[in-house]
Amino acid sequence: MKAKHFCGRESEFDVLDDFAKGKKSGFTYLRGRRRVGKSWLLKEFQKRHKGFCFYFTGSADETADRVQKRFIDEWCVATKQNMLREIHPDYVNWGRIFGDITRFASQTKKTTLLFDEVQWLAKGMSGF
Repeated sequence: MKAKHFCGRESEFDVLDDFAKGKKSGFTYLRGRRRVGKSWLLKEFQKRHKGFCFYFTGSADETADRVQKRFIDEWCVATKQNMLREIHPDYVNWGRIFGDITRFASQTKKTTLLFDEVQWLAKGMSGF
């Protein structure tokens, strides 16, 4: 589905669509200079995507603990599941978070995760 109003971004959407439609698990990344529309592209992809698509962005001014807490809150709202909220904060880490994501994905037909500003998610020995 090509959309002319995406200002020449049809090929990027096609690549993301093809990747998301794949039958296997995978990882891809989007990179480019600052201020060229990478975040916008991911947010627009999330709007168009059929199936479960979760978008999360890191923030430069948050501690690693605060990023994890915000991720858990947003993930629980998106999935309508509260398992991660029930774990004591001392026992929460990215390994446990990704374990919950894996559990959710195994129960769902298709799960697409969009991480934006990954350098802020992985800062300061966060374990990401």
